[in-house]
Parts: sequence; C-alpha cells; structure tokens
Amino acid sequence: MPNLAGIEHNPPLYNGGIGLYLHVPFCETKCPYCDFNTYSGIEDQIPGYVGAVENELRSWGNLLSNPPVRTIFLGGGTPSYLPVDDIESILDTIRQSYAVADLIEITMECNPGDVTPERAT
Repeated sequence: MPNLAGIEHNPPLYNGGIGLYLHVPFCETKCPYCDFNTYSGIEDQIPGYVGAVENELRSWGNLLSNPPVRTIFLGGGTPSYLPVDDIESILDTIRQSYAVADLIEITMECNPGDVTPERAT
C-alpha cells in the first residue's frame, strides 16, 4: 500500500463517487494475443488472491472513510472464471467497506463458456 501519511487531514474530493476496478488475473487458458497481466494453471492461488483483494478493499475503504462508489468493474483476465462464492464475497466486502447505492453500475468481463444459467443468477 502506498504511503498516504496525512491523507486524513486532506481527504480527496470524490466528485459524486469513485469507480472501483478490480483486476482478476486468472484465465482458463492464456490467449496468444493477450498482453494483459493474466495467468492460467494456478487456480490453487485463487483463494489467497481473493483474500488479499478483500483485505486491500477493507484497508482503502477504512482509510478513505467509506467513500461513495458509483461503478464497480471486474476485469482481467477472466473474472467469470472465479467461483461464484468468491465473486459474491468480493462484492459483499465492497458493500461493507464503501458507501454503495442500491442502483450502481457493476460490470464484469466474462467468457461466454463460463456463464451458465446457474452462474448468471
């Protein structure tokens, strides 16, 4: 985490809210044309990664006094490759750590092969 000494005395202006981007670097396979920071074959690291993301979200939410969120974007990689429980857990952490309105834009990049009727609900 960057050194933010003194930020509590000079809080940033949010101009109506912030946008959160969460990078999910996991993919089923690494596409040959992809230049993004992504990995395949390391699914055993997903639980630790999700835990680290949630800790970071809580830290920033606390440090910035639960700022209002206007958009959430999960990109990558292939966020839809994550288990549904992990996606729900990340979104719950955001709701607990930030001021999230009921109707905000939440976007998640998906691989059509990962989206089944069960996962889409």
